[in-house]
Amino acid sequence: MDEIYKYQKEIDEMLADGKVSMPELSPIEHLTSYRYVYKNNPQNSNLPVYVSSPKRKLKNKTIKGYALSCYTDAEKAEERFYNILSSSPNFRKTGGDALANCVLDKNDGMMSEIGEYTHFSLFEYASCNLNSKIHIIKDL
Repeated sequence: MDEIYKYQKEIDEMLADGKVSMPELSPIEHLTSYRYVYKNNPQNSNLPVYVSSPKRKLKNKTIKGYALSCYTDAEKAEERFYNILSSSPNFRKTGGDALANCVLDKNDGMMSEIGEYTHFSLFEYASCNLNSKIHIIKDL
């Protein structure tokens, strides 16, 4: 049986519209990933763009708005953070103010292709809870 993703209903509604499609996804075996988190509000750190508060906008409506942004390289993640911050001065309020690591495995979800700055999108399974796996490594 296939796993159900968090926000599956919302994903299905977007797919039914026919204007977007799921990205190519791969299973996760064992991967140390890095994410931006709120050091003083960690429970709000693992919400996708379309669900988080304060709200963030994506340039184009995409299924990835229901996935979590992750990186495979801490230095590249930090570099990307400061690139975003230079054009979006409020990014610490909407994206996080610390860098954390998180070891992902096959029970957490599926991942998109790794792209620029080693970024990938994590589509969490409904049973996934990353809060206990997040470890802050640096203030940003």
